[in-house]
Formats: sequence, structure tokens, C-alpha cells
Amino acid sequence: MSITFAQQHCELVEIAQDIVNAVRANTAASLQDFTRSRLRLARAVQKHVGAEIALIQQLDRSVKGSDQQALLSKYHDDLRAWRMLLTECNAKWPTASVTANPSAFLSDFQPIQRALEQRVKWEEDVFYPNVLSREHLGCAAA
Repeated sequence: MSITFAQQHCELVEIAQDIVNAVRANTAASLQDFTRSRLRLARAVQKHVGAEIALIQQLDRSVKGSDQQALLSKYHDDLRAWRMLLTECNAKWPTASVTANPSAFLSDFQPIQRALEQRVKWEEDVFYPNVLSREHLGCAAA
């Protein structure tokens, strides 16, 4: 896995935790942090997914075997589903609603946060090692 992807994964997980921490604190300042963190998460997700999709599109032409094709399909399907959950959560919970009912927001957001953490682990432990070669990741030949 590339160092860039690993760094981006850490950033995504940290921002999601920042959102939870800000909402739990439930102060005027922390809710401003929440708004900034939610925007940062949206931008970081878009940047990370864009980079991964570009790499996957390159791979799609060279992937061999049904196991790798199945992993590519799972990658796309699960990513699409997770992003839809995040989008729906953001639409359902404008900042004023989060301020009015932080515990309900957390009930909706924390499963998305946990799914992100599981997704990152799956990408690092299963997807990258089985689909990406060292050359795809910009590593020198061993």
C-alpha cells in the first residue's frame, strides 16, 4: 500500500473522530469545530477516493483472475454504499439539527465512523495486498 494512501486513511479516521469529539463536547466552539471537521471529511474523502479510483481504473485493464475482479467489485460496491450513507447523514443532519440533538446525530454517525474504520482495515489488509502490485504503488522492484 502506498504511504500516501496510508496517510490519507489515518487522516480520514482522525477527522471522523474529531467530528464525534466535537459533538460530544457540545459547546459553541466545538460545534464550530464540528462544522469545519465535517467539511474537511467531505474534502478528504473526495481526494482519497479520487486517487484510489484513478489507480483502480489503471488496474482494471491489467487485473487477472476472478479473485481480483471480485475484490475490485467489492471495492466499488462497498465504497459506493459507504459514501451514500455519509451523504445521507450529512443531508439529514444540518448543523442546527446536530446542535439540537447531538446524541441522535451520534447514533447515526458512529456506525458510519465504524464502517470507515473497517473499510480502511479491509483495504490495507485485503484489497491492496491482493490487487495492487509494488509497481502500482510506486515501489521499486524487490
